[in-house]
Amino acid sequence: MKKIYTVIGVFILICFSFYYTESAVNIVKRNDPIMKEIIKVSGEYKDSSIDAVLVNNNIIPGKVGIELDIDKSYTKMKKLGKFNTSLLEFKEVIPNISITKNYDKFIISGNKTNNMISLVFKMKDDTYLEEIIDILKSKGLTSDFFLDYSNINNPSTINLLINNNMQVSYLGNNYQYNKSDLLVVNEILTKKKNKNIYCYSEGENKDIIDICSKEKIHTIIPSINTTSNPYYDIKTKLENGSIIKLDNSKTTIKQLRYIINYLKSKGYKIVDLNTLLKE
Repeated sequence: MKKIYTVIGVFILICFSFYYTESAVNIVKRNDPIMKEIIKVSGEYKDSSIDAVLVNNNIIPGKVGIELDIDKSYTKMKKLGKFNTSLLEFKEVIPNISITKNYDKFIISGNKTNNMISLVFKMKDDTYLEEIIDILKSKGLTSDFFLDYSNINNPSTINLLINNNMQVSYLGNNYQYNKSDLLVVNEILTKKKNKNIYCYSEGENKDIIDICSKEKIHTIIPSINTTSNPYYDIKTKLENGSIIKLDNSKTTIKQLRYIINYLKSKGYKIVDLNTLLKE
């Protein structure tokens, strides 16, 4: 029994020694002129994170914040021996509410504080695919194409899109989603180094969100679902963060250049979904 008490006593002394040593080191660091300067300027470099907006079953991305990494900055400057703003190190501050943790919500828009929008193309088949790609390339744009199961399994279609730096997402098999198809699609697109895939819905569809969320795939609902006159629809409904759905129709081909020119004239940056939805 005496040995046990001795071991416990030694253990407590070791723990206290570590605690005391760490506390002493921290006190020294906090009183270091370099550390004081870093702490003094830390508030100037803080950009607070913004939580994602939850509205019932929908979500709008928030914004990652930035703050000074005090310890890393101190370590770099201590080696130099003086305070130097060029050696400041930063770290991201993830929002408490983020789309990265909410796959069971429909994404209905990008962050509305940014003047960015996305054009997404709902492809019933591969009609006008080359024409759409040519127009986008001539404008220096990358967009997302939602393809059905048969088109995603068509190597020539996928290669045409990927080789032209377009993003590919999944429209379902006859607009229906199931786990086995999702896994196949994900594997095909991963091999092609496609950055990300999204599921697609034009309303709050419980079946779609249940299947896609279980596979950790986000589901979008376009904020502007264009119809027979997409140019007019966009002009009347456009706002920051808009996800604009266009069909592969003759009208889209006729109006696409004018749509892009109009969006740019209004100061919008046209980006792919990965960029639009990045927090």
